[in-house]
Amino acid sequence: MINAMELRVVQLNKYLLVALALLTGFSLFTFIEKHKRADAEVVGHEFLMAFNPSDVATIEIHSDSGSAKTVLKKDRQFFRLETASNFPASSKKVSEFFYLLSSIKVSDVVTKKSSLEILRENKLTQDHYFRRIILRDKEGKEITDFYIGLAYNKKGHSLRFAQDENIYLSEESLYPFYRSTQFYDLNLTENVTFKKFFQRNEAEVKDLIFNEEKIIKIQDELELTLSYVKKGDFYYYRPFMKTTDLPEKIVLSKKMNQAELLKVDSMVKKKEKAISFNKAYAGFVFSLDAASFEKLL
Repeated sequence: MINAMELRVVQLNKYLLVALALLTGFSLFTFIEKHKRADAEVVGHEFLMAFNPSDVATIEIHSDSGSAKTVLKKDRQFFRLETASNFPASSKKVSEFFYLLSSIKVSDVVTKKSSLEILRENKLTQDHYFRRIILRDKEGKEITDFYIGLAYNKKGHSLRFAQDENIYLSEESLYPFYRSTQFYDLNLTENVTFKKFFQRNEAEVKDLIFNEEKIIKIQDELELTLSYVKKGDFYYYRPFMKTTDLPEKIVLSKKMNQAELLKVDSMVKKKEKAISFNKAYAGFVFSLDAASFEKLL
């Protein structure tokens, strides 16, 4: 027979088991709710939160598991393509790239703490990916490092930050700029284009003598001089932009009216445009097929 003491112990154990079950159930509920809230904070929001393009000094885009690489580095006001002879990148195209990155939204959390096998199936491993994008600040400190992986029925791509194993799905398909040619325009101005560019010390152009000139008016008080030479079926040229009919020094006066101030502002912008253009393209020679170049002559 069970005495009174043993009966109380049995009853206490039952109470403890019930309490433990309730506590376990509550903990599991809390865990699930916590992760639901965490997922809700991500889904429908930007993948790159608190992303500020003005902090970026270096852009690295690794393509197709590292088979290709594009690197852009900031040079004062604009970016240069380090992987393409330091050619100036189009400010418009860099801005479009930043806009694309800041617009990536998460539609779902695919898996958490994924195994290497699952990461590989989604093309999100260090040696198997669609794109890897790394952004750094001027000190070289990493701002973000993430992978773009498998496309899901052309509705979105799998995503993963390099430092964790969570897999996210983007709301839309992502095909960001990744080739060097997609970061620069083939137009130096509205009318002047090119097919290829060379650094001045490259073998194909270093011995050329540019003994002819063509001056092209871009707008009032601003013109482009092309020093050129023909070689085979192509023309090679060096551009130089300069202002015309503008004073060497621009002096402001308190007596100036609004129209005069606007004129001064226009002159300053034209001078800045010419200086910026020449700094960007001073070290390059451009080529254009004969038929296209002769239309400029």
